[in-house]
Amino acid sequence: MVFFLATLLVAQTAAAVDPAWLPLRAGNRWLYELHRDRSYRPLDKSIDRSFETGRGVMTARAARDGPEHAFEMLQSMRSEPLDGRKGTTSLSSTVMSFGEEWLLHASGPLASDASTPSNRYVPPLRMLPTTAVGQSWKVGTWREGDLEIELRGEVRALEAKPECPGCISVRYAGKLKGTIPWEAGSATVESGRLEREIWLQRGVGVVRDVTTTETELQLPDESSAHVVDVMTLRLLDHDLEN
Repeated sequence: MVFFLATLLVAQTAAAVDPAWLPLRAGNRWLYELHRDRSYRPLDKSIDRSFETGRGVMTARAARDGPEHAFEMLQSMRSEPLDGRKGTTSLSSTVMSFGEEWLLHASGPLASDASTPSNRYVPPLRMLPTTAVGQSWKVGTWREGDLEIELRGEVRALEAKPECPGCISVRYAGKLKGTIPWEAGSATVESGRLEREIWLQRGVGVVRDVTTTETELQLPDESSAHVVDVMTLRLLDHDLEN
């Protein structure tokens, strides 16, 4: 019986994910290069394709509203269209913790860095409960406004590339449903899918992040459009507290 309990304890300990995969300490900061490729095709018309470049900054700070030992990741994104149109800046945040696994407690866009994200997840979304290659799991339902996605996660591969030694690749995917803001009204998602793949490096965090959404939309004037959006973040620099 003692041997069984000892074996069970070892198994439980081995199942815990090393929090060094995403260092959550107040003051940690990551700088990313941003690229965005977006195509918009109304039914029976030509494709309108646009490209954007920019920078993204993510800063960790102690969560003001969340579970004990949680941190808030403040995300500021600035993108500039290559066709000369006016650029945009967005501010959002996620509240997360990393005990035996990486959990997401809240997310959403912010009006200012003093506000808090509106979407609360109870139970929290399970972002990384394992690092075993080939394992998949139910993440939970991610929300933004009237849009939601039932996500599943999967550990895809351990990367051996020189630019990312020892990295792990994690993929999230799910179907989209709901509505999104569109000009003076909102567009309904008739069908859609999101795929997000992140590369994590132990002791550094997310070094690459590629999010692809593909949707068939019914627009406010009842016409239809096919929209594909690919946003890529690549780590340029980081400043981490020990």
